[in-house]
Amino acid sequence: MNKKQTIFITSLTVAVVFFLSVLVGTTITSVNHQTEQSCFTVLAETSKRLAKELKAIADADRTILTAMAAIISSMDDPSDAQLRKILNAYRFESTYISYTKILRPDNTMLDANGTVRDVSDTFCFADEAGAGTYLSSLRQSTLDPNESVLHHAIPVIKDRKPIYILYGVISISEFSEKYKADIYDGQAYVFLQDGDTGDFFLDTWHEDIGNIEDYANRKLQPGYSWDRAFHDLKSGEGGTLAFTSMTINNVVFMRYDPTGINNWNVVVVIPKDVALYESNVVTHRLYRMAALIGTVMLLYMACVTYCLVRAYHQVYKLGNEDQTTGLQNRNAYEKYFTDVQNYMFPSLSCVYVDVNGLHEANNKYGHNYGDEMLRFVADALKDAFLYKQIFRVGGDEFVVFTEDAGAEECAEKMEDIAKRMESHDYSIAYGISHRDNELGIDRITQEADALMLENKRRHYSEHGRRESDNLFTSRETHSGS
Repeated sequence: MNKKQTIFITSLTVAVVFFLSVLVGTTITSVNHQTEQSCFTVLAETSKRLAKELKAIADADRTILTAMAAIISSMDDPSDAQLRKILNAYRFESTYISYTKILRPDNTMLDANGTVRDVSDTFCFADEAGAGTYLSSLRQSTLDPNESVLHHAIPVIKDRKPIYILYGVISISEFSEKYKADIYDGQAYVFLQDGDTGDFFLDTWHEDIGNIEDYANRKLQPGYSWDRAFHDLKSGEGGTLAFTSMTINNVVFMRYDPTGINNWNVVVVIPKDVALYESNVVTHRLYRMAALIGTVMLLYMACVTYCLVRAYHQVYKLGNEDQTTGLQNRNAYEKYFTDVQNYMFPSLSCVYVDVNGLHEANNKYGHNYGDEMLRFVADALKDAFLYKQIFRVGGDEFVVFTEDAGAEECAEKMEDIAKRMESHDYSIAYGISHRDNELGIDRITQEADALMLENKRRHYSEHGRRESDNLFTSRETHSGS
């Protein structure tokens, strides 16, 4: 097979694999999209049904409480015992009311057990009478400060004037325990949310209720918006969301719809895997078909790809790795310099290192000895700093950049490295520069280089340039002994 045939067969194989991949991928995407839309349709129907059920229960509660108020209104100056009897006459097993109580004009509260409490610091009869019939937002219980409640208030009217306020109290903790929604085989979760405040007062998923704003940091699937959802919930409009749950670490679908009660919304959440269970069977078959087709083609392409990747890495390694020390070379340094030219470093340290006496070592003992010295320095730097931060930029020069260590920490590391060098009769000169909020690496590198040169000049001023020869002679004497 000649070169042209090889190229043709390879090109044809790639084209076929690409075409089949696109075909299968498009089919899977289409099926998933259609199924997801169908899922949201069913989810919307479920959410709206739950909203109607909640509205019906709230209306039933109002009817019962209104009947109780009418009975009280028909009584002439009822005693506390008579009022208590009315409060205990009804059972709310089929609703979510936990207990009832009566606010009197003197701002005292009569409980169903006969207790009379002064609640003037919480309730004002005149204000409550003016509010008329209402279902409240989340409140703190006057019986237990750790309990949150909802109040279904019905004024008791006699001779066109309110004489009492009758309350049906919904305990939030009991509400979550009582509420049952027979949907998705118990694998979906229901929330009841106040669109005005964002607060939840029903949450069948979590132990602690919260606020819709708590979910703003959840990662959304493409095409969805928290801002849009928050607007809908405040405006009493229905909508959908898909996001990653932090509780199960998986994607969930959410549907929200107004209940017709105040500005409350019912929210239904279901894991994506549960919602798309039926479609997953079809999707898995398509994936298996794609895998079968792709495997045959990919086995052939695997060897070609392996060879190309291996060749690429070898070329990249030769072009960006120093063959003597294994560190990044000058080419890699130049690329890094260009890449970060417009990058603002919050904190950056640069260490410029020069190996003293390398030239003399090469002249006296040959390049193998000098390479050994360079490798020793490189290994010491790699032990102290990350590989990706170290470059060999010249014959005897190394540059280290670090965003994690300040000047003092770099100085401590370099002092340890210098001592390690001295223990092997090697010597280095180095300069350290640190800057905060630095743009690029040009200026900090120049500063470190200048400090290194000053260090090197001071070294030779103190020890003279012949010191290296003396050190090498000393090493030669030690090795000979």
